[in-house]
Amino acid sequence: MIRYKFKDTFAVIGKAGQGPVENFEKWSAPLWAALESNLAEIEDIVRKNEAGTPLFWSALNDNSNSFKRWGEPGFDDSGKFMAALEAYVDAAPPAGWEKWVIPAQTYMVFRSTAAEGEGLYASIVEKFSSKIIGVGHAFFPEYGNDELVEWYIPIANGRMPCHEKIIARTSELINAKTDYIGDGMGGWAVLSLIDENGYPTSATMTISKADGINWISFLTDMDGVKSRRIARCNKACVCLPSSEYHISLVGTVEVITDPEIKKEHWQEVITTHYKSDCSDPEWCLLKFNTEHYNLFFADDGTEAKGSLWSSQL
Repeated sequence: MIRYKFKDTFAVIGKAGQGPVENFEKWSAPLWAALESNLAEIEDIVRKNEAGTPLFWSALNDNSNSFKRWGEPGFDDSGKFMAALEAYVDAAPPAGWEKWVIPAQTYMVFRSTAAEGEGLYASIVEKFSSKIIGVGHAFFPEYGNDELVEWYIPIANGRMPCHEKIIARTSELINAKTDYIGDGMGGWAVLSLIDENGYPTSATMTISKADGINWISFLTDMDGVKSRRIARCNKACVCLPSSEYHISLVGTVEVITDPEIKKEHWQEVITTHYKSDCSDPEWCLLKFNTEHYNLFFADDGTEAKGSLWSSQL
C-alpha cells in the first residue's frame, strides 16, 4: 500500500559514487562494502532509532547535487548513489566521507522485499510519473535485514498537508459508521458493481467493519446477485454521499467465505437482516479495497484526489 508521508530535512553520511544507470549494480555495490567496513568512524555522529541502531539508506542524487530524477526515459542516464546512514543536518562528516542534505519533502512511501522492489518501484514511477519531483530513496526499517525495503518517492517540496489531513478525517468518519448504537442503526454506503450486461449498478449497503479509507466490509447473501457480479468483475466503487461531504472510493472487492474472517466482521445487529449467526454458510463477506479516492468536505472546502497502492508485500 502507498501512504503519504512528510519527512523534514535530514542528512545522510556515507560512501558515494557516480556512474551510469546501465551498470548501476556494478559500481554501487562496492560502496556498501566500504560503508560497512568503516562504520566505526561515523557511529557517534549518525542518528539512531529507539533500539540504538543506525538508520540505513540507499540515497540517490543527480550529477548537479540537486536531487533531480535520473535513470528514467527522458532524464539523465547517469547520476550519484550513496550507501548511507541518516544523520543530523549539522553533523560534520570525517575525512573520506560524504554528506548530503535531503530537503523537506512529502513522499509516496511503500514497502516491499528487496527482490520485488525494483519491479514495484518502476511500476509506481511509471504510473505516477507526472507527480514525482525528484529521485527516490530506499530506507531499511529493520536493522540487519536488507531484504525489507521502504521506498520514498518525492511528490512535493515541503509538507503537503491537505491529503494527510483529509484522509485522516475521512478515515475517522468511516470508522465511526461501524459503531452500532441505540436502535442498532449504523452507517451505510452505496456499493457500485458491474452487472452482467456491463453496466454499473448500485445498492445501499450497511457497513460491517472498516479500516478507515483502506478497506470497508459488507455482508450479503452467498448466492445473491452481488456475489455473482463480483465473480465476473471485481472492480467496484463505494460512495458515502452527504450534504456535508462527498467520499468516493474506487477499487476492487473480494468475496470471503472463511468462517473465522466472517466472525471478525460480525455485528450482532446483523441478525436483523440474517436470522442466523456468523457460521451460516448462506451469507458471505464483501471486502472492498480502496485504490483511488476522491474526497470533499463542505465546511472548509478541502478536497483531495489520489491513489492508494495495494499489494501483497
